This record gives sequence, structure tokens and C-alpha cells, in this order.
Amino acid sequence: MSYTQTQAITKVRELINEASPSFWSDTEIEGWVKEAVIDISTKLLCCVAIYNIDLVANQAKYANSDHSWIGDCIAPKYVWYSPATGPVGMQKITPNFFGHVDSFDAAPKYYYYDTNHRAFWIHPTPDSTIDGEAVTVLYSFETDDITNLQDEIQPLTWLYAAAKAKVKERLYQESALMWNQYMDALNFERKDKYDLGVQTTDGFKLPNTGRG
Repeated sequence: MSYTQTQAITKVRELINEASPSFWSDTEIEGWVKEAVIDISTKLLCCVAIYNIDLVANQAKYANSDHSWIGDCIAPKYVWYSPATGPVGMQKITPNFFGHVDSFDAAPKYYYYDTNHRAFWIHPTPDSTIDGEAVTVLYSFETDDITNLQDEIQPLTWLYAAAKAKVKERLYQESALMWNQYMDALNFERKDKYDLGVQTTDGFKLPNTGRG
């Protein structure tokens, strides 16, 4: 069953035993639920989308100002060049490889994602023959919207919010119990579904854990 933000607030109230606003307001519970969604989406990398980067001649860097979705991108999972002839997978490199890898033609072969500045770098830099074509990115994104989480993960937000509520009530032992339950469940979901084994890119021997 999928839950809305309003339904999540009701579930949190069941845990803290306050059916209607008295000590805790709906607004602060909503804030804690949103904090939980951000924490889960950034730690599990479980919210995934696919978008294109529209290539521009002589432009290597693509950021939020070019495509708004890049601002929410935490880590690209798979990146491929999408010419009319069919998709071609691209290889992740680090900045020190730029200028030291082959570029016998203009077709994009490599990418680097700058997590701190939320920007993609494409190599070779597209020229006029590539202008208007696209690089497609499957990526994990950051969100505070509970409806973006999978149904079975949504209940973790209730534990997070309830733990925060108990801190406000100065019931630290109860808060710690709920927080430990939250972290145990979060770690289980990560190991069970989302952690990728280390893969080796033969050409550069770079570890690729699927996180950018």
C-alpha cells in the first residue's frame, strides 16, 4: 500500500500515541517525515529516473542551469550516448583522465559526474556533428516527497519522525529505541536491495559502486 504525506502523519501519530495535534503539530511531523524521505533517498539511492542531456557543440559541462533534473541527481547509475544509430554505453572516468584518453572521433565516450557541484562533464567535447544529440542518464535523485519511495520503504519514515518527536518530549530512551529500529531497517534495505558489489572498469581499474 502506498501512503500520502497526510497518511504518513497519521501513522506517526499512532506511534507517538497522539491522535490529533496537541503537543506535536502536524506541521512539525510533516517536516520530520520529509527529513526522513531525504535521508532515505540519499542513503539508499532508491529513487531512480531517466533523463537526457541535450548535447551542445563545444560544451563539455552540463549543470542545473542546462537541465533542472541535474540539480537533484545524487549519483548516475548508467550513462549512454544515444545517437540515431543506437545507444552506446559510456565509461566513467575521473577528471585527471581528461586529455589523456583517446578521442579519435567526436562521439561522446566518457563522462565524469561532479557530486559536489551537481554537474556532468562529457568527453570528447561535442562538436557541430554531435550538436542536438543526447546522452541518456539513469540516476538516483534526492527527494522529500514520500510518494517517490517504494511502498515497503515508506514505513521507515514513521520511525524516523517518531524518534524526533520523542526527543522533543525528552523521552530519550524511547527515541533511541525507535532510531535504532529505523537504522536497522535502513541498513537491511540497503544491503538487501541497493548496495552494488564493486565492479572494475578494466581500462582504468576504477572501482564503480554505482554511486556516481
